Amino acid sequence: MSELIPPQPLDVMQWVTVRLHADGTISTCGTIADKKMALHLLDQAREAIKARVPDYKAIVIPGSEVVLAPSFPVRDLGEMPAAHRGDP
Repeated sequence: MSELIPPQPLDVMQWVTVRLHADGTISTCGTIADKKMALHLLDQAREAIKARVPDYKAIVIPGSEVVLAPSFPVRDLGEMPAAHRGDP
């Protein structure tokens, strides 16, 4: 007979994922039916980012403006299975 595992401190209760797509669009998914909690999670994420990334390092350069040869082999997004792209 299997034993029930009690709740753990790091169990995921709710989540919100924000993605920036190659065409510039942004999508969200997760447990966003609870609007108040979803907005709270996003606010907490913003504060965590602000605390960890100094303003002088917060320059945003679109990927389309950067030309860089990667040091490891890469594949186009179209050649990768969805699970390897970070899609749910």
